[in-house]
Amino acid sequence: YLKVLGEIYKIHIDSISFDTEYLMTTNTRDRFGFETFLGIEHLKKGKHVLRLVGPNRRSNRGKDTLITIPFWYYPTSTVQGSTSTTDLDVTSTQ
Repeated sequence: YLKVLGEIYKIHIDSISFDTEYLMTTNTRDRFGFETFLGIEHLKKGKHVLRLVGPNRRSNRGKDTLITIPFWYYPTSTVQGSTSTTDLDVTSTQ
């Protein structure tokens, strides 16, 4: 089920498509949802746009952008001055 979910819904940041592996989860109100983690350490500093692409329920046009989320990425530095690995947590509950 989770494998099919990953084939149906795709995540893009700017023009980069991410392979996703979804997990089943619940939020703090015990609402069921799905979660995935994206490694974004290769992104440049500054503004980016995350898009969730999937089937459009309102029309039969196939896949469409379901949601667009702008975000700004500024990695934090470690004590040795190297950039730490940063993951973007994308959680969806229904």
